[in-house]
Amino acid sequence: MPISAADDRLLTRRQAAEVLGFQPQTLARWTWEGREDRPPEVRVGVRSVRYRASDLSRWISAPRKPATTTRTTTRSPRT
Repeated sequence: MPISAADDRLLTRRQAAEVLGFQPQTLARWTWEGREDRPPEVRVGVRSVRYRASDLSRWISAPRKPATTTRTTTRSPRT
C-alpha cells in the first residue's frame, strides 16, 4: 500500500502495521507502554484507533532516538 506525505487516509491498526511491517499487536503494545517514539494515533470515538497515512510516511522517514516509556509496571519477580 503506497503512501505519501500528503495522504490523509485513516488506516486501521492492522493496515498501519502492514505498511510498517509490524504485527498489529506491536502498535497496541507501544500505545499501552506509552512509547514516545511510536507513530501518532488518531482516536475515533472511545476505543477506535486510526493512523493517518501521511503521519506514517513521516514517522518512517524520521530519525530514531533510543526508545523510552512513560508507563511503569509494578510486577513482582517470579520466584
